Amino acid sequence: MTFQKRNKKKILQIGIALVVCVCFIGGGTLFAMKKSEKAVKVAPVASMSNGGWYSESDIYDYAKVQAGASQDIYHDDTLTIKEIYVKSGDTVKIGDRLVAYDTTLAGLEQEMKQMEIQGIELNIQNQKAELEQLKNAKIVASVERSQDELRKMTAKGTRPGIIRTADTKKNEGENPDTSENPEQPETPENPEGPEKPSIGKPFPEELKDKIIYKEITKDAAPYNEDGDGTKEKPYRYLCAPGATVNAEFMLKMLEERAVCIFDVVDQEKEPTLLLYSWTLDGKTGQVIKPENPEQPETPEEPKTPDEPDNPGGYEEPDPGEADGMTREEQAKQIQEKEQKIKDLDLEKRTAQLELKKLDKKVNNGVVKSTVEGTVKAVLDEEEAKLENKPVISVTGKNGCYVIGGIAESSYDKLKEGMTVMVTSWNTGNSYEATITSIGNSPVESMKSSENPNMSYYPFTAVVEKDADLSSGEGVSISVDGLSGDSGNSIYLEQMFIREDGNRSYVYKKGKHGRLEKQYVEVGKNMYGSIEIVSGLTMEDEIAFPYGRNVKEGAKTKTVESLYDYN
Repeated sequence: MTFQKRNKKKILQIGIALVVCVCFIGGGTLFAMKKSEKAVKVAPVASMSNGGWYSESDIYDYAKVQAGASQDIYHDDTLTIKEIYVKSGDTVKIGDRLVAYDTTLAGLEQEMKQMEIQGIELNIQNQKAELEQLKNAKIVASVERSQDELRKMTAKGTRPGIIRTADTKKNEGENPDTSENPEQPETPENPEGPEKPSIGKPFPEELKDKIIYKEITKDAAPYNEDGDGTKEKPYRYLCAPGATVNAEFMLKMLEERAVCIFDVVDQEKEPTLLLYSWTLDGKTGQVIKPENPEQPETPEEPKTPDEPDNPGGYEEPDPGEADGMTREEQAKQIQEKEQKIKDLDLEKRTAQLELKKLDKKVNNGVVKSTVEGTVKAVLDEEEAKLENKPVISVTGKNGCYVIGGIAESSYDKLKEGMTVMVTSWNTGNSYEATITSIGNSPVESMKSSENPNMSYYPFTAVVEKDADLSSGEGVSISVDGLSGDSGNSIYLEQMFIREDGNRSYVYKKGKHGRLEKQYVEVGKNMYGSIEIVSGLTMEDEIAFPYGRNVKEGAKTKTVESLYDYN
C-alpha cells in the first residue's frame, strides 16, 4: 500500500514537472512569436493618392501660345455662300461681317436630323415593347430535360407547351377522377395572351431584295422604278435607322424640284417592320413629318382548338417542338434586346449632339471677324474646296491667342464671348482671354488619357494685350463651371483596394496602432486609379493589402510611402 502511494506521488511530481516545462516552452515560443511579429508598413493617404494627377475638367486644358491671332473660314458642304463682305487687303475689326451663308441646306439637314432622332425614339419604343413581350413569354421545359421528367410533368397536366402522352390520355379515360376535388392542371407562370402590336407595319415581302441605305447620296436609286419625283409618284428610298441624307442629294432634289419619301425600317439587315416615313419636298424646300405612323391591327385572340384524342397510340413528347421558349433562350434574347436598346440610346445621344451643331450653323448665317487685323486672302469657293484652303483668311495685327478644347458632353455650355483664364507654366501668372470662335468638328490631337473615347472640339481665345506671354509658351486653360478640381479627391491605385463580394475595402491603421479592415465607396476609374468617394480621409494611413502579416490586429509601422521597397 505504501509502495503504491510512493509511485502515485512520483508520477504526480513527474506530471507537474512536465506541465511546467510545457508551459515554459509554450510561453517562450509565444513570447518569441510576439517579439518576432513583423509590423506592417502603412503610409498616409495624402502621399499615396493620385488625385492631383488627373483633371476632371470638361476642358482640354493644355495649349501653346500663338502670336498674332488669326481666323480661317473653310468651305462647308451644307452652307452655300450668299455674299462675301471683304476682299484681300481689307482691314477689319472684331465684329465686322465677313461672309453670309444661305442656310437652306443646313436647315433641311437640321429638320432631317430631328426626324432621325424621332425615328430612333420610335425604334427604342418598339424594342422596349418587344422586350416586354420577351419577359412575359411562355416558358417551356429545357431541351436538356430527360423524357422521364417530361412524363412526370405531363402526368400532372402541366401547361403550356408540353404534349401529354397517349398513356396519360388513355388512363384518364379508363380511370376518371371521381373525387370531390379532382386534381387541377397547374397554372403556367406566364400565360400567353394576345401579343401587343409593334410600332409601324409589317415589312412588305416585295421589298425584301431592295437596297436599304445608311446614307442617301446623289447616286442612290429609288426602289420604286416608276417614280418620277412628282407628288403623285415620288421617289421612295428604304432607310436604316439613323440613316443620313447628304448635302449633294438635297441640292440635287432642290434643283430638280423633286419630291422624295424615305421609308425607315426597324433594322438594316432582315427588316421586319416599316417604322415610319417622311417626305422631302424639293419644290418648297420643306421636310414633311409623318403625323401618325401606321399601326398594324391588333390581332384577335386565337381560338384554342379542342384537344385531339390522339387515338394513334403513344408518342414520345418532343420538347423541341413546344410552343414557347426555354429559360436559357429567354435570358439570351432579353440580354440581346437590352443591348440593342443601349446601342440605340447611344445613337440617339450622338444625333442630339449633331443637331446642336446644326442649330448653331442655321442660327449663325453671318460670320463675323473674331480678330482685329487684315484680310490675308479671299478665294473662290470651289477653289478653296479643291485645294482644302480657307475661303477667307484674316491675320491679327497684334496680341496672342490660344486654342483649347471643349468636351463633346459640354459642347453647348461654351459660348462665344465667354471669358477663360490662361495660366503660364513658366511664371504661374494668369490672364483673361475671350472666346472668339468654337469649332464644329472634333480635333484628333486632343484626346483624354483618362477617357480616350471622349472627343474635344477646338475653341479660340484671344488673350488680353498686356499679357506677358511668349509664342510657343505652354499654358493651361480653365473655365468657370467647366474646370474640375481633383486636388482634394482621393485616387488610389487598384492594387491597394480589395473586394469582399460586391464591397471594396482597404487595410488602414486603426486604434492602438493596429491594422483594421476599412470598407470604402469607390467611384470613377481614372487610368487605373480608383476614386475613393467615402470611407477614407487624407489623414488615414493605409497598407498594401497582401502578404503573410497583413491581417486585422497586426502591428503597424508608419512610413512616408509604400513605394519605398528598401
